[in-house]
Parts: sequence; structure tokens; C-alpha cells
Amino acid sequence: AVLVEVEIGYCDWDYLKQWWSEEDLDSATKICFCESRGDPTKINDSLYGVKEYAVGLFQINLLAWPKYDKEWLMIPENNVKVAVKIFKNNGGWKNWYNCAKQTGALP
Repeated sequence: AVLVEVEIGYCDWDYLKQWWSEEDLDSATKICFCESRGDPTKINDSLYGVKEYAVGLFQINLLAWPKYDKEWLMIPENNVKVAVKIFKNNGGWKNWYNCAKQTGALP
């Protein structure tokens, strides 16, 4: 087996630990990487045939969260803070259902 080090950018444990609890940090890093590959400017305007307009590290869907601005969400710190807020106030990892299932954050 060959160990390959992957550059995960802003999805790195050391970056995210300032906002996520120790309990949720491992899942947060995996879901962040699954959603954006660490690219804070990633935009997804349709996935799995679902109408959405998702932005940034945690792919915050502006159709579900229209009060946020696309450019503002491309700033890593802003995106992470919104993701934590959504996580805490709106049902945990189910908001990132596909990546949460893929990474084991949801059974």
C-alpha cells in the first residue's frame, strides 16, 4: 500500500478546529473535503438533478439560505461559521446528506 498525502486546504483539521467541537471535528473535515475539496470558491449549481446553488467549503445552498451572499460565503471563515450555525440549529449532518453518508457521519 502506498500512503498518499492529500492537500485538503481549508478543510484541514487545524483550520477547522477553531469552530467545530472536538466531537464533530473529524466529520467536519471529511464533509468539507467531500463537498469542496478544500476550494473556498467552489460553486455547484446542480447536483444529482437537484436544483441548488451551493457555495464554498461546505457548499452552503443559497436557494435554502438566501440571506447569505455568494461572495461573502467564498471567504473561508464566513462559510465555516455558517456551516456550524446550520449544523447546530438545523439538524446536524443531514444538511450535507450525501457527503455525510459517504464519510460515515450519518449511518
